[in-house]
Parts: sequence; structure tokens; C-alpha cells
Amino acid sequence: AQARAPGPDFLDANQGPAAAARAFLAALGERVGLGADAPDRLVFVIDNLDALRPEAAIGWIDAAHGVIGAGSAGILALDPARLVDPLGGPGEARRRFDKWLQVVVNLPGRVGLDGERLIARLLSSDGQAGPAPVDAKIATTFVEPLSSSETALLTALAPLAAHSPRDAKRFLNAYRLARCSNAPRPVVALMQAVAFADDEVQTAMRTRLAGESGEIGEIEGPESLVNAVKAARAANNGAISVADGRIAADVARRYALSL
Repeated sequence: AQARAPGPDFLDANQGPAAAARAFLAALGERVGLGADAPDRLVFVIDNLDALRPEAAIGWIDAAHGVIGAGSAGILALDPARLVDPLGGPGEARRRFDKWLQVVVNLPGRVGLDGERLIARLLSSDGQAGPAPVDAKIATTFVEPLSSSETALLTALAPLAAHSPRDAKRFLNAYRLARCSNAPRPVVALMQAVAFADDEVQTAMRTRLAGESGEIGEIEGPESLVNAVKAARAANNGAISVADGRIAADVARRYALSL
């Protein structure tokens, strides 16, 4: 035993459990992507975090954010609304979630669930609900590089959505998901930026979309919103219909935190 080379840090008997666990995850991250047999990425999937008390869930997310690092991704399933009060109200909750989450996906509710189709899938797969087939078009769109026109528009929309490097990354992540929809991309980009903007901007856009059909032309609101609409109209060849705006707004809400 004395002749052996030192082992990894997480096997050091002098470390406490928490320190050893952090060292173990750090060692995993350091080895991701190194060598032909090494994994490209480690994905930690945590389902039903709502089973924990709100205070315990907050502590768990905070700890996971600190240790799931290089070469890894963490996916959490939870209802953020139940953590708002324990976090100190909507403002502080938004600040903490913005720190923890790089992308948000709001799943639809179970109202109107097609029970017959679900039962048929379970029966045909011996009780195991297999994954739905991946749409090849969506998969291609998701990995498609941003075009020069998209890059220019996203830059013009940044004053609405990005007030820090973290905001910018979250906005771009959300747009990459939202553009997989069938709505026009310039309109999707605009509505995604609005979904990440402050309450004044969101209220102004909701008021415009709730009005008569037609086109979204001149809009009343903050200067940043007025300029964003002009940039999106130019990228969309000069016209954005209210109908397209409503569809894109619904898409954008799927990828924005709502508290």
C-alpha cells in the first residue's frame, strides 16, 4: 500500500463526504472527452424534484449547480412556482433561477391527454412507454448554424433580452429551440426577446397582439421595443402579421421562465 501511487482526491480518507463527492464529480468532468473510450458528455437527469420540500429542493439545486460542471449537463424536472415564496418572492426567485438555469422548457399540461393512444403504446411495448420518434426536420434545424441574417437580428434584439453575459447565453439557447417551430424566424426571434424583456415591454406587446388582426407596424412602448420591432420587420421583408406574432409569442413562452 505504501508503494502505490497516490489515488484520486475523492479516495482521500481525510476528506469528508461532501468534499469527496465534489472531488469525484470534478474528476469525472476532467475525463470527459479524453480518449477513444471516454464519454463525450455526462448528463444528470433529476425527475420530480417536487417530491422534496421547497427548502430542500432549493438547497439541492444550488449544490448541483456548483458541482455539475465541465463536460456535464444537468436536467431538472420541477415546478418553479412552488419555490417562489421560499426564495423570497418573484424578483429574488427570478434572479436565482436566472443563475441556475441556462435554458427553460415549459412542458404542456396533461389536460386533454390522449388516454387511448397512451394505453395502446404501453400495450404494444410490454408496459414500457418508448420515446416518441424524433422529427428529422427539427433535429436538423436544432443543430443548424446561425445565418448571418439571424446573427444580425439577434444582435439588434439584444437590448431587450440580454443585460449580462448570462442573459445573452440564455436568450440564444432559447432562440435555437424556438426556431424549430414553423413560425417565421424573425418573428420568433422578436417574440423570444420580448419574453425575456421587462414587464413594460411584455405588456406593450401583449396589448398589440390582443388588438385587431393585420400587421404589427408602429408600436407604442419603450424605445428598445420600437427599435426591435423595426429590426424584425426588416428581417421579415417589411411585414409581421398579428397572426404570426401570436403564434411566435406562444412558442417563445415555452422557453421563458414564468413566475
